[in-house]
Amino acid sequence: MGRGLTQKIREVLAGWGPGEINLDEIGERLGIQTRVDRERIRNALAELAKRGEVEKVGVNLYQRREREAGQPTKWEVMWRVVRARRQATVTDLMELAGVQRDYAREFLRALVKRGVLVQAGETYRLAAEQVEAPRHEAKAAYLRRYREAKKKALAALDGVFAAVAEARMALADLPEGQDE
Repeated sequence: MGRGLTQKIREVLAGWGPGEINLDEIGERLGIQTRVDRERIRNALAELAKRGEVEKVGVNLYQRREREAGQPTKWEVMWRVVRARRQATVTDLMELAGVQRDYAREFLRALVKRGVLVQAGETYRLAAEQVEAPRHEAKAAYLRRYREAKKKALAALDGVFAAVAEARMALADLPEGQDE
């Protein structure tokens, strides 16, 4: 199968160049017209915005952001804030790392779940002295399994679509009813 929707959106944005592009244009370039698929595009763009790859500049209007080589990701910036202060709140990360509330909350909760942070009310504190940033091995392994399963399912669907198309062509080739 190959590229997923997010990668296809990246390619559309790269091909578009600098400047703003609206959701309809992205959908058109991807050949997507349904409301459900447009919602998938919107969700993928929200994820790209979390990662700092795009910026929402208006209603259904986006702009690609170039990340300079060596520039840290939002995740890395949040980790540096927590590491330097040894504690942080969602508001701290929003202000100091420039992330949205939901992304900061997701980051902190993930680190609590992994035992890196301990939550005390609104404040999250380092559970122990940790020099290295925690790795995402479990999530990465899950995403690899998920993508592989998705790839197999999509390949199976492609086979079904090909069979349906072949059946339609066979039906179209049948002569119309003839009187005997």
